Amino acid sequence: MPSTKPWSRLRDELERNADHDERARAADEKVQGEIQAYHASLAQLRRARQLTQTQLAKTLGKPQPEISRIERQTDVLVSTLRSYVEAMGGELELVARFPGHPEVRLHLDELTGESADSDDREAIA
Repeated sequence: MPSTKPWSRLRDELERNADHDERARAADEKVQGEIQAYHASLAQLRRARQLTQTQLAKTLGKPQPEISRIERQTDVLVSTLRSYVEAMGGELELVARFPGHPEVRLHLDELTGESADSDDREAIA
């Protein structure tokens, strides 16, 4: 039977670890920075195209709060991102790069199960 430690003992051990708080703070700052960069990138992309959330929502046939939610999400479906970019008049490409190998373009139709010619495509998943 595996041995277990009471929470109080584990907590005491963590508190004795002088680096713990600093490492936790640094990790949290890194994650928060990545989240902020992601949020900014979708909103900045939309603004660079001189579109408001309301305009983009109208193009997608969705309410404006849905666009805001997409821009705040930390994880977005490829199909959602594709629709978002296409609604701004762009085309989404997904490329995988590996050291020492040529880049590989991934076919979004296969990943999302959507046809590139489909007019009935759901705008936002």
